[in-house]
Amino acid sequence: MPTSVDAKIYAHHVGARGFAAPFGCPPRFDADIVQILYEADADCAEQMRKSDNKTNRYVLPYCIGGENRRGTLNVTVNPYGSSVYVPNKEYASYYGEVYPGDDVYDAIFGEWCRTEKVVDVDIVSLDSLFDDGLVPVAAPPDILSLDTQGSESDIIRGAKKTIRRGVLALATEIEFHPIYSEQPLIDDILRQARELGFHFAGFLHTSDEISPYRSPVGLRGRSFLAFGDALFLRKVETLKDLAENDEHHYVMSLKLAFIAIVFGFTEYGMGVLAHAETIMSEEEAPADIQSRVYFVFLMRLKKAARKMDQLYLNTRVDPEPSKPLKLEPDAYIDSKLVQWKRRTKSTISQEYRIFYRTVCNVADRGGRFVWWEPFRYPRRFVLRVVAKTLRYMDRFIDPIPLWSPFHRSMTLIEQIFNEYELYWALAIIQTRRKRTMSVLRRKPHAYTVTPGQRDEP
Repeated sequence: MPTSVDAKIYAHHVGARGFAAPFGCPPRFDADIVQILYEADADCAEQMRKSDNKTNRYVLPYCIGGENRRGTLNVTVNPYGSSVYVPNKEYASYYGEVYPGDDVYDAIFGEWCRTEKVVDVDIVSLDSLFDDGLVPVAAPPDILSLDTQGSESDIIRGAKKTIRRGVLALATEIEFHPIYSEQPLIDDILRQARELGFHFAGFLHTSDEISPYRSPVGLRGRSFLAFGDALFLRKVETLKDLAENDEHHYVMSLKLAFIAIVFGFTEYGMGVLAHAETIMSEEEAPADIQSRVYFVFLMRLKKAARKMDQLYLNTRVDPEPSKPLKLEPDAYIDSKLVQWKRRTKSTISQEYRIFYRTVCNVADRGGRFVWWEPFRYPRRFVLRVVAKTLRYMDRFIDPIPLWSPFHRSMTLIEQIFNEYELYWALAIIQTRRKRTMSVLRRKPHAYTVTPGQRDEP
């Protein structure tokens, strides 16, 4: 299989001071992901390289830009604000609230972005690095992320050939105000991403903490939207034009699906996964891809999605009340293992267990039962009867541990996300599901429910 069909996911991040990168996966996926980090400050890059203990991560001391040329790096008081662009003096009086850890302070841009030293650097384009073989991995990036304080548009311009080779996701900082003089703003990046075949998926993070006026606490309201992190996902219809063969097309589809899901865009990821099925089946997949943890995760996700009842809302508001919403028991729990353990029962059993333990502990300290106990110690006698009753009921109630996913009423899909520690994406799915189900149970809506695939008895 050619190098370009490598089943590993290659994540390139420019502006990596402190090992910061937006594409983060739990340790379970470490063997599947290779990170290539670029840092313009050579001293910082050397320190990162010495302290790095990961074998699947590279730190490269390059200042990436739009073309190869000699330039300068403005290292600011806050080194994370360093840029090849000069800080804009018009924004010197602007401030924003900053919350590092459990602290808080006002960051004045004139102080935070004040240039502390100017370093001469060689600016190189990403295309030239790949052409000259200076990147440790020949395969193109699967995800390219940028955080370079204003030069993101320049970097994209100098990486068009590399992006067209197979970049599936583009995560970049965007700015709405020229905090750095003459820097490109959001409209340039939106245009470039659209021309390169990407959807604008959304913001991963936005900051509205910039204001030209500083007021005391208690008078602060909304501030100006200053900057944020945007995600662009490749249009699935462009994958065929990038692929060298069917295997390459299939692997790229799986990678795009996984990247989208990790960022929380589950619907788009599942749509791309369905597209991959039209190229080849799971059994026909190359051995290299079948050995990957993210491949197993995607296949389990696909099978779980087919098991669940397919609940769709009506595409318009229907004034006619619909039937009460009722899903099959195995829509939310595995029918082979725990079909009889309903969610309500699990909650009741936990409360019962707490009550049972408390009462029995009190009753057991009451000593041996004697005939006059009901008359002399009526309260202890009642507790003893309750304890005996609870012990008898214990054979009929099978308590579910608090750590069990069934106690938390997770769907099959949510259980898989929880197992792989993709908690951020899990929280998004759970929030949307619970909000919709809550409304459906309270108000008349029209919907359709198609039973999912059931396990064979």
